[in-house]
Amino acid sequence: GRARAQGGADGGGLVSLDPVDLTARLVAARSHSGEEDAAADIVADALRAAGLEPRRSERNVWAARGTGDRGLLFNSHIDTVPAGPGWTRDPWKPAGEDGKLYGLGANDAKMGRTKKKVSTRRAAERPRRALESQIRGVLM
Repeated sequence: GRARAQGGADGGGLVSLDPVDLTARLVAARSHSGEEDAAADIVADALRAAGLEPRRSERNVWAARGTGDRGLLFNSHIDTVPAGPGWTRDPWKPAGEDGKLYGLGANDAKMGRTKKKVSTRRAAERPRRALESQIRGVLM
């Protein structure tokens, strides 16, 4: 689904929470190590649209939900290595084909990070008593 977020990265204020769409947006965001600002903005907007309050420090994004001494942490990275010479398509243009998503980082951390964000959102939607532990998401 789509959710309204303040100042969404897509310019229209709408941020998709669909895992495939979110992953495609992350693939399209060039995010070589040290150049992750665009990807970090996408992640922060998606967390905000999911009802969380993301925080940023340089290229790092994190959010927490709940209270308590115990916690569940989802951790990932948002950078990619440069595209190697073996690419037969534009690595920054996400493309779906035969049920697969192609693009630089789609099978590395970008899809994994999306699954973690969706899992954090679903866990945060649980009744309050289920949040006696903290749920944390850290994306570097």
